[in-house]
Amino acid sequence: MYISGSLKDKTVKFYKEKMISYNDFGFNTDEVSMGYDGSLNYTPWNNNKQQTLENKQKKYINEGIVNTLNLLKQKYLYKEEVLNLITIINNSHNSVKYILFECLYKLILSVNTNYQLKHEIKRFRLLLEYLNTFNNIYQVNLDIIIKLFLNNQPYTKNDIYEAKKEKFKIDERDITDTETYNLMLLGEFIAPNRVPIIANTLLSNNEFGKYVLPIYFGINDDKMATKFLQSSRNSDIDLEQIEKNAILQRIPSNLININRG
Repeated sequence: MYISGSLKDKTVKFYKEKMISYNDFGFNTDEVSMGYDGSLNYTPWNNNKQQTLENKQKKYINEGIVNTLNLLKQKYLYKEEVLNLITIINNSHNSVKYILFECLYKLILSVNTNYQLKHEIKRFRLLLEYLNTFNNIYQVNLDIIIKLFLNNQPYTKNDIYEAKKEKFKIDERDITDTETYNLMLLGEFIAPNRVPIIANTLLSNNEFGKYVLPIYFGINDDKMATKFLQSSRNSDIDLEQIEKNAILQRIPSNLININRG
């Protein structure tokens, strides 16, 4: 299955502290592999959890559609073209479906006349056409595209690169080292607000980043993550000391053991 938007964010937060490994595809736990494209592949003995999440997604989407139509009614706006858009979104790939429904609601929330609605629907159709040019898309890029769209800004390939550079303080086009690139992908996906904090460290391609950052990204609690990062900022730091710092702060053992892989 695939998820996107706020449901993706909630799912990442739920699973990231259970992470046992990561690569250029996504991260893994004992229960699920979660790809940067929003895909979730559960182990056979956890199929019930996948079904639960699928049911939640369907429920949230249906509720969102009802809220969207109610919003149109409250604003005395035409709903025929919006109903058509809802059908198109429902037939879209699951990796973009949820976030598109959220985007449509925000779009309608921003308009007050049928003239404005007609204009925004035209823009939204162009967005759909653009997203249909991708066979696969990283959720981080999709989030950037939707944000640019809602701010009425262009979202060409170069615009996406520049927006990511501004957000994360890293230009991924400059990264040639595979390990650094994989760390960047992980951070952007599971801890986007922390990437700018360690951007210079990440780009310096030192051992500190290799050992500390996967743990730092995986910790849910911001205060604990900051404390761990600060305790490990030492030019002579080694794996043994990093693990001691993590144990002292009661960081989950699975995160600590990522460095043993």
